[in-house]
Formats: sequence, structure tokens, C-alpha cells
Amino acid sequence: VLRSIVGAFLAEFPETHAWLLRPNLDTPVLGLAARNGTWAVHETDFTNRLAGSGVMRPRLQAAGLGSGESVWGTWLAGPRSLAAFAAGAAPSTDDRPSVVFQAPHLEVSTTNRPGTLLLDLIDRFAGEGSEFPIAGAGGGWGRRLAAYRASRDAFLHGLAEDDLGNRSDAESSFLRSARLSPDFTLGYSHLLTRAMLRSQTDPLGTRRLLDALREARPEQPVAGQLLDRLESAIRRPPAR
Repeated sequence: VLRSIVGAFLAEFPETHAWLLRPNLDTPVLGLAARNGTWAVHETDFTNRLAGSGVMRPRLQAAGLGSGESVWGTWLAGPRSLAAFAAGAAPSTDDRPSVVFQAPHLEVSTTNRPGTLLLDLIDRFAGEGSEFPIAGAGGGWGRRLAAYRASRDAFLHGLAEDDLGNRSDAESSFLRSARLSPDFTLGYSHLLTRAMLRSQTDPLGTRRLLDALREARPEQPVAGQLLDRLESAIRRPPAR
């Protein structure tokens, strides 16, 4: 069904790019955005528009899109990759609205969680970057955005492992996410929350987790501060 939707969109708008609305598996949303003609967006356009708009800034920040990295880091795939994905699927059209008729059946018959398809897509498009639609996104900034997307994908895989009850694999994926990018922070914050929740019942495991976080992102002070507090609590003699 998704291949049919993508194919129908590409038939009208060849210069289409796919974007992820939010990094979660419960309600994943894939957006298709197109332009007439080739994309001609420069890396500084977002920053310049944000600086000149008093209305846009708070709204974007409230949506977690307060920086160029967080906006362009939602990119998933470009037109050639999407065309390869949709190849062979019959487009859903007005005279053959296949999606309308298939959707009710799939809604009640599928056993897959919504995030399963999203993970398939991010694995399919992992490493894609040659079609990134921002002019001048080479060099250090391009590598920074690629690291952001890789960190995002590692975090999503961690959520999937967590849903399956694989705590160790989930935490490894969250830690990898934290290591990959200083700009995508959900892996780091997710592990901080887990460490605080376990600090009373598993202080040694919490210490290892915080130590790994501190090593992964030494410029972030929170893990180190929590580790110092934990060490002080462990050394403190019990109250009589």
C-alpha cells in the first residue's frame, strides 16, 4: 500500500523527498514533500528565516525543530531511492483507488506493529545521502547531518528492542545513538531516565550506564553529575 501511495505521488511530482515527522514507533508518520523543478534550498535558508521570524521560532522550538539539524535531520530518502522502492507497485488513482479498498482489510488483519514498517524503511534507506536536497550540504555540515540521521535510526532500533523486552540490546542502541551525534539527544536522555529509575535497585548497573554515557558524550555534564551523586550515596554510611 505504501509503495502504491509513493508511486502515485511520484507520478505527479518527480522531485519528491521523504521525511519523518517524529522519531517514535507508536505513531510513525512519513511525509512526502515535492517541488516543481529541482530543489534549490541552501543550508543557511532555515537559519536566516528563523532569525527573521518572531512567530516561527517558538512554534518550531515547541515542536522540537528549533535548529537546522533537527529540521533537515528528519530527511529519509530522495526521488531515485523512492522510485526504486515503489517500482512494480500499481499507483492508487481516482479510477483505481486500491488504497481505499485495501486499507480496511489491512487494518484488521495485520499483526505487525506500526513501527515494523518504519524500521524496514530506515534500514532500506540507511546511508543514503547523495540525493540530500540541501545545496552546499557537503563538508563538515553534511557529515554532521548524516551523523544526526544515523543517531536517529539507532535510537529507533533501540525503541524496537525495548518493546521486545531486550533491555541490554536496547541500551546498546541508545548508547550508540548518543555516541553518533551531539545534536540528536534522545538516546542520551533516554538512558539518563533509565539510570535514574534504577539507581536505588541497581546502583552498580546504574554506575556502568552513567560511566558509558559520560564517555560517549563528555561535553554533556548531566551523566557525570549524576554519577558523582551516585558515588557519594554509595560511600555514605547508612543512617542509624
